[in-house]
Amino acid sequence: MNTALTGFIAILIFSFGCTKLDTTTLGTDLVPAVDNVNTFATSFDINAYQGIFNDTTFLSNGEDRVLGRIDNDPLFGKTNASLYLQLKPGAFPYSIPLAGDTLVGVDSVVLALNVKGSWGDSSVLQRLTVREIPFGTDGIWDSLNKPLSYQPIPDNTGDLLLHNNAPFKEVDIRRINDRIKFNNNRDSSQGQIRIRLSDSYANRLFRQDNQAVTRTALGFIGNAFFSDSSYRMNFEGFAIESLKGNAIVTIDVTDVKTRLEIHYRSRRNNLLDTTYTSLNFFPVQFGAVQPSAGANRIKRDYSGTALASVPAFPQTANEIYLQTTPGTFTDLSVPGLIPFRDTNRIIHRAEISIIQIPGPALDPFTPPSFLYLDLKDPSPSGLRHKPIYFDLNPTQFYNPDNVPANFFYPSVVEHGYFGGFNKKVTDPFTGSQISQYVFNITRYVQKIVTEQSNSYDFRVFAPYSFSYPQYNPLPIAYPNELAYGRVRVGGTNGNYKMQLKIIWSRVTTR
Repeated sequence: MNTALTGFIAILIFSFGCTKLDTTTLGTDLVPAVDNVNTFATSFDINAYQGIFNDTTFLSNGEDRVLGRIDNDPLFGKTNASLYLQLKPGAFPYSIPLAGDTLVGVDSVVLALNVKGSWGDSSVLQRLTVREIPFGTDGIWDSLNKPLSYQPIPDNTGDLLLHNNAPFKEVDIRRINDRIKFNNNRDSSQGQIRIRLSDSYANRLFRQDNQAVTRTALGFIGNAFFSDSSYRMNFEGFAIESLKGNAIVTIDVTDVKTRLEIHYRSRRNNLLDTTYTSLNFFPVQFGAVQPSAGANRIKRDYSGTALASVPAFPQTANEIYLQTTPGTFTDLSVPGLIPFRDTNRIIHRAEISIIQIPGPALDPFTPPSFLYLDLKDPSPSGLRHKPIYFDLNPTQFYNPDNVPANFFYPSVVEHGYFGGFNKKVTDPFTGSQISQYVFNITRYVQKIVTEQSNSYDFRVFAPYSFSYPQYNPLPIAYPNELAYGRVRVGGTNGNYKMQLKIIWSRVTTR
């Protein structure tokens, strides 16, 4: 057996041994000590380049949305999150009051939104407005059900619907979980934004016949509540926007606490009663009821911020700004990795470390829960991205080079092995707590070393979801809340610079 073949077999044995260890541990406890005789440690500087996404985030009609406004983030500027939704009955024909009751009068109509959480500076009151989406748009604003025909709704379009012609409703996010009583104190709720709408809108809901639309060619007859089609022509939906604030909230549109409450007085058996009925959001078709229209627009404005002055590619950046979807990213290159290739090296541990540059001690704009790392693939048909080889989940085999029909993405990213999660560490320069994100890319680097294969550049970002269209256009979920989180990290910054650290041994042959 010649020396080359003996060496190759030795590499396979060592590689297999490393793989078996990595599948059962985080890896750090079993990495041999660096003695500079048998085991060595090498660090590579990373070139980091700032990027800003300008594409669209995938949302299904049943996913949570965000609402609110951030006017004063000193690092990332402004965010304006507007919510568009259509609330409707669960069956048609629909009548108010319910069967057996006689309508006596209209009390009020209340738009209620179920809040799951918030992010940012909640001490600033949110000023929310509710407008009616104009008649005749016929769902073209519905980006979740009709993405091909979607047309954005301009700001401040449609009539304001607030009670007593108020210009806005102030909401204190800090008190969202206070218990609110309504319906003559017979009902209560928590975790809701409640906005009373105008009396004229309430009366219009009850005067269905006056709003009837007849299109005999399409078979529409009767009032607006006669059929789903007739209802959608009369009540396109609501645009909920914020005029002022410094935080955003997550809205669960499919929860029963997100609804349009129609409060009214009725008579049954000569007894007066005050009650309400609700219109809800239907993410999928429910009998004859078509899915509710929906959209969520999140606009970022970086003008006047430090981020806006960060140099663009091909200049490297001293500081990098990462913001959760829809937000920003960084491209990374490691020039020293190519000369490092050597078939006689065993990689025990390879990790990319990204460290937060400290900011204010009580910064309300907290870092993302997770970052994600993938590869830039300069394919002949244009630049694409693909998953990093092998390290996302060591228990599930996948190969980014497989043809699309056979492509497999791990069902779960094993963050305990791969990393990417927000880990709190002590800053040695200030003593404060900062965030660190570490990515384990041991298997990928071993592939480069053993196979003398291509060393791709990397991309790092904080996704809510992402996709690889060359394999499958469907989005892949990632465990970040939509639009929650931003962080300033070191690029080439001396104290907080990104680095690739590798612990390795040399295989000797005889």
